[in-house]
Amino acid sequence: MTHDQPRSASVVALLADVPTTGHLGAAQAQRFTLDGHDPAERSGPFLDFARGHAARGTKVVALYPRWRGERAQRVVAFARGALREDTVAAVGVDLAPLALSLIADQLAYLCPYLPPGVVAGLADELPRHTLAGGWLRTVANLSTIPISVNQHLGSFAPGVTYLALCSPVPQVVRAPKGEAGTRFPFHPQEPVHVLHSSGGDVDTTAFEGQVLPVLQAAAVRRLPAQPLGPRYWGSAKYAEFVAFSAHPRALTEPARRVRPAACTWCGEPTIVAVCRFCGAANTVPEQPARAAEPAPPPTPAAAPAPARPPAPPERPAAAQPQPPPAADDDPPVPQELPPLPEDSARPAPGPDAPPGPAGPAGAPPPGTPGWKQDVPSVPRSPE
Repeated sequence: MTHDQPRSASVVALLADVPTTGHLGAAQAQRFTLDGHDPAERSGPFLDFARGHAARGTKVVALYPRWRGERAQRVVAFARGALREDTVAAVGVDLAPLALSLIADQLAYLCPYLPPGVVAGLADELPRHTLAGGWLRTVANLSTIPISVNQHLGSFAPGVTYLALCSPVPQVVRAPKGEAGTRFPFHPQEPVHVLHSSGGDVDTTAFEGQVLPVLQAAAVRRLPAQPLGPRYWGSAKYAEFVAFSAHPRALTEPARRVRPAACTWCGEPTIVAVCRFCGAANTVPEQPARAAEPAPPPTPAAAPAPARPPAPPERPAAAQPQPPPAADDDPPVPQELPPLPEDSARPAPGPDAPPGPAGPAGAPPPGTPGWKQDVPSVPRSPE
């Protein structure tokens, strides 16, 4: 059961003890630590929050760390059952605490300008445009990012340093002295801002001397340690960072690249195959290729076939007139939709056509519920 309204607003909630970075100012996700001695105490504040927004017709995008999601999933299921509506979406994210905090605030910034289903889907898209990871002395207890046996054993050797990345591609690599910059699979668009923090009394001299210069950041901010940092990195001594683009269109471009489709059950625009609100399966358009994803490995070349003697040239046949198609036959339907241009989703009007509102590239045609025409520029972070 959902509200039947032409446009539905949304808010973002973060179900974890992850403080805000303050990078986007007042645009922040609502935080819920889910602490308490009993289920009622842990889920009560979020249930009141969701009930209040549901009464106003506002949907809730509830983010939670997938590596610590058992309690958050129970709270969201309890809220959905109590409200008896598909107004709360549970969205798990595999990110480190510092990167998760930034992505949650970025989604909260986009909420007034995009439909709730698109906001929920961008939780998977925005991390592909950031570079986030940690500087670790050991990965022996790291369980949130896959590691190899050699990396596990190498953690017991003295002087070994690892660079563990959680976005855009989860991976762990050794970071020899002076070669840490060559291990980055992605570099955000200029200008680059970097947020970093460290846990315990770890010495960050090597991190600040080897990693930060390679990122060529225009601004660097050191933040207090995240409470869940040791849980994610498997060690109390770590240095985590997130590098992202501070370009005014850094959040507009990912929102314009996606191609939503209306959910077949609840009608909410979605960019993922399973609607985050009602759980219905959908057929969505193929999303544009993302530069942050690694290219697939080349397939081995097949053995050349034995040469065959060339066939004699054939005499060109006379052109035969083709019969006209039947009037009741349907025209062929293309199997894939063509990619949309970057600046406009439809051709320019002719000289006699009346001017119309221009929408962002990749946006649905006019009439799609809940889609605004543009996203304003991202405010600059406080110095």
